[in-house]
Amino acid sequence: MKMRWRAWIMTIFVIVVVFLKIMVVSENEIIALPDDSAGFVKFVHFGITDLGPPVGYPIWLMLGQLLGVPQRLAVELLYILSCWLLCRAAKPAIGQGATLALFALLVFSPVTFHLFDHALSDSLYVSLVILGVALSVRLLHLLGNGASPGGLLWLGLGSVLGYMAIVRNESQLLLVWAAWLALLCLWILRQSPSRRYGQLIRGGALATGVALSLANSPAVFHGVVDGVWGSTMSQMPSHMRLLRNLASIDVRPRVRYISVSSQARALAYAHSPTLAGLRDTVERADSPYVLASQHQGGLPAGEIGNGWIWHVFNDAAIQQLPNPRTVGNLSRFWDQVNAELEAAFSEGRLQRRSVVHPLIAGDLGTVFASMPVGILQAYRKIFDFMPAVTDQGFAQDIFDEVCLRRTHLVKTSESRVSLRGWVLPVDASVVLLGVQVAGGNSSNGVQSWMSAHITTRDDVSAAFSNEWGRAVHATGFELSSVDVPPGPLTIRYLTNRGVVTDGVGQLGTVQRRDIEGSEALLSALDHLERTVPSQAWIGLNAQSALAGWEAWSVVLWLGPFVPIFALVGGASRSFGAHSENHVRQPWIALLFIFGIVIQRLTFYGVMDELAWQVEHRYVAPLFALLIVLLIISVMLLRVRLARTRTP
Repeated sequence: MKMRWRAWIMTIFVIVVVFLKIMVVSENEIIALPDDSAGFVKFVHFGITDLGPPVGYPIWLMLGQLLGVPQRLAVELLYILSCWLLCRAAKPAIGQGATLALFALLVFSPVTFHLFDHALSDSLYVSLVILGVALSVRLLHLLGNGASPGGLLWLGLGSVLGYMAIVRNESQLLLVWAAWLALLCLWILRQSPSRRYGQLIRGGALATGVALSLANSPAVFHGVVDGVWGSTMSQMPSHMRLLRNLASIDVRPRVRYISVSSQARALAYAHSPTLAGLRDTVERADSPYVLASQHQGGLPAGEIGNGWIWHVFNDAAIQQLPNPRTVGNLSRFWDQVNAELEAAFSEGRLQRRSVVHPLIAGDLGTVFASMPVGILQAYRKIFDFMPAVTDQGFAQDIFDEVCLRRTHLVKTSESRVSLRGWVLPVDASVVLLGVQVAGGNSSNGVQSWMSAHITTRDDVSAAFSNEWGRAVHATGFELSSVDVPPGPLTIRYLTNRGVVTDGVGQLGTVQRRDIEGSEALLSALDHLERTVPSQAWIGLNAQSALAGWEAWSVVLWLGPFVPIFALVGGASRSFGAHSENHVRQPWIALLFIFGIVIQRLTFYGVMDELAWQVEHRYVAPLFALLIVLLIISVMLLRVRLARTRTP
């Protein structure tokens, strides 16, 4: 009877938590933005048979569309289901009370509130990571108790890991995950009297076969249809070989975030006539990749950062290839370029340097040296929750169709802006190419720039011509009643010598802008009007309150230390002469999850230091895992303390 009441209490608690979470996010909806999310929904809209981005998330979008489930609701339900399965897997290690607390903390994680408002693969990946950890922990628990994991568990684990491989380009992380899990399984069996290695081998073979089949299915499809073995356009073998060849050109010094420098590209053009045909397109001063590298990456003028270099060459080649512009022809084009570059290397016309990865700007020593700072930076980004961003109406018809958006819930901008100003080049060699305005914080990865309407400003031109005694030409710019996300306004001036970015200054005040250390522009605002609604919907207020909950700072400061303390403290009772199964089970689960967190922090830490600035959405799954680590650690330490007090 007592067990039945506990089951009822747990069921009622889970239902209440799920109901409250659905109520809190009931007014959230997928927002239409001109970022990666637009690429995903357009890929689904126009068909996913072409070689493009990782196909896993588009398949998920298509599934929701087929079943008639709005995407915002679908991803929320999948996340809740994943949390429930993880809590069930952890229950034997932490008990019912802690399981209920863990479920509530995971479901109301502030990571999910606004990340799930974006049609990004990261929202799906958060749930897949949690689901994969749940199945892995369940497997370790069964092996630790001497039970036989069923074929369904092995099949589920292989399916999740395999599907993760086609959602995000993280094959290296998944291989480490599988190796770490296999090592712990072998460790457990070695402690077991039965030592059923044959059963482990058969189950592992099933999971591995399923995972590899799923992970390689896109490459097999495109190999058969297009004659190119590749899962994505960027990771097409001939294209990755091109990037490695370009990154191998020995130019000094290496620059952070730049594997293929402008100097290396110039040498490549000189030794590859085929690649030289793309030079004008790739090196355009107004190229979006060049402009993004300077503005978002803060890189020197003319450089293209690693975050954009693996797109720029494909885009340029597709524009210039003769018809038919097929993937096969593109691959053969890169094969020709690679042959020319490799001939230059072999003949000594180009000097080769060692390369760890085409998108990592550093050698092996630099990689190891970057780890401490990189891991710390990646850890801090776990707690940079994505803010609320309002809909910009970009390709909204496609977003509505693919994501089944409930259009009455789509929030338009929380502010409407009108502004007018002017800009004047001081140096005659500076040519103004355009003016763009954005609202919100660029660190959230979703800032969108709007081009201002360019006008003439004869009044400003005349005033400064008289003052300076020479003819000058001022350019006016204006925006009229445009919707922008909440947050400070930013203006950037696009010139032939680089991009100048700054915040909005005081009206009527002339501001001086420098390019490469010398005064280049004068600018001023004549008019600025911004209307901000005074009320937000109830759900947003609740989400803001939960995101600002002080308890999350406990996770921030204790996250790395309590699990280490618990692992060290529980080691003596988990293995050896004093081994206790009720301690060993949570200890192994803790060790496994801790290893998953460390390997992902290391990977993204190195990327953040040497490849590109990692957005916080890439490390979003780690927030839930840190909460699990803390709960298991506290329960382990509690058992340890109780045993210490027992005479």
